Amino acid sequence: MDRRLGNLVPNAWHATAVARSCHLVAVPYPGRGHINPMMCLCHLLAAHGAIVTLVVTEEWLGLLHAADAVPPPAAVRLRTIPNVIPSEAGRAADFPSFLDAVYTRMGDPFERLLDELDLPPAAIIADSYLSWAVAAGNRRGIPVALLVTVAAAFFSVLYHFDRIPSHLLSPVAVSDHVAGEEFLTQWVPGLNSFGLADVKSIAMERTLKRALESVYWVTKAQIILFTSSYELGPHVIDSLRSELSCPVYSVGPCIPYMMPQVNKSFPCSGNDVDYVSWLDSQKERSVLYVSLGSFHSVLESQMEEIAMGLRASETKFLWVCRGDSPRMQEACGVPMLTFPIAWDQPLNSRLVVNEWKIGLSLKEKMSKDNIVGRDDIAMLVKRLMDSEGGVESTEMRRRARELQMASLKAIQEGGSSHSSIISFLKGLDSVSAITE
Repeated sequence: MDRRLGNLVPNAWHATAVARSCHLVAVPYPGRGHINPMMCLCHLLAAHGAIVTLVVTEEWLGLLHAADAVPPPAAVRLRTIPNVIPSEAGRAADFPSFLDAVYTRMGDPFERLLDELDLPPAAIIADSYLSWAVAAGNRRGIPVALLVTVAAAFFSVLYHFDRIPSHLLSPVAVSDHVAGEEFLTQWVPGLNSFGLADVKSIAMERTLKRALESVYWVTKAQIILFTSSYELGPHVIDSLRSELSCPVYSVGPCIPYMMPQVNKSFPCSGNDVDYVSWLDSQKERSVLYVSLGSFHSVLESQMEEIAMGLRASETKFLWVCRGDSPRMQEACGVPMLTFPIAWDQPLNSRLVVNEWKIGLSLKEKMSKDNIVGRDDIAMLVKRLMDSEGGVESTEMRRRARELQMASLKAIQEGGSSHSSIISFLKGLDSVSAITE
């Protein structure tokens, strides 16, 4: 957890105070990739005058405190529900049971907390996976805004999934020429760079049923919020706005590092190496950042190939990985890694490589045993980090810079995301909840 979260409110945005008397209740899905953007959104809403009650489990409250984060501003209040779901520490061992608990056990204590609030909420902001929050709002006549933490393109695939003939998604059904980009566009509008093969893996995921269940409840919510900026997916956002009967806003990117005027120092704690000083001492654009995520695990054999491939590339890198990777700490020095494995990650890779054209993919180099070898990794790293005027690398850097500037412009005053936050808050008075 970033210690600077508390600094977002006074410095990041020009507070417009459009919602001085507006009380919002926010409830994230209990996972790091969902809680972090929800917290950032709460800070942004508070910057515009809203009062926000953020609801987490007791365990997650302890995790947030343990992370030594800067306390949130007074306008963001933390409330808890009991630990009715398996611990965060062991959820990967039996993820289906964890997911079932999230869907079936959190709703009742959340509703009891709603009944205990001293200030009635003008709206509920819930993670899009928490369908019980939509039902709770509908029963009480409270408008519900769903926060979508996946890419708009992936959400659109789930929303239109029933349009794709199921027999075309079987493991052996789709040949390369059938899985063309034009074909998928017929079923999922706005995805101009995607083929059917890009979504086949979703059909085999064990979490698909639950995800499609949450998509059903999208039609019963009053507002949809995306954690990215409009500029990162205009065609998809436009198509969803034309189909959904409720307002659709892009309010992101909901990450602290994108907020203007935020302190640029990165926190180091405990025995952490001062990687900021090390980065400052390196030549500009010379360091590769590698991240393997907070949940899914990479095979040990693949980790070995990554480590050896990075070494062979002779490129300086900053590797961030979890505490369960001691061998990588010994081999790479300063680890913390993200590696695309499942669910929305393959489609996100397609966005990066084909849609935005700011990266390269290792997928085409995967062998029959589903391992990418060190030689291929070294070769792609060299292509990516070519600082000697290579056309491919130069073009990717140019595109990445364009997207960075577009995202920064979106969150500044008058930008698309900034305007969406204001429109969302101002529009709450005119939004009516569905009453069951």
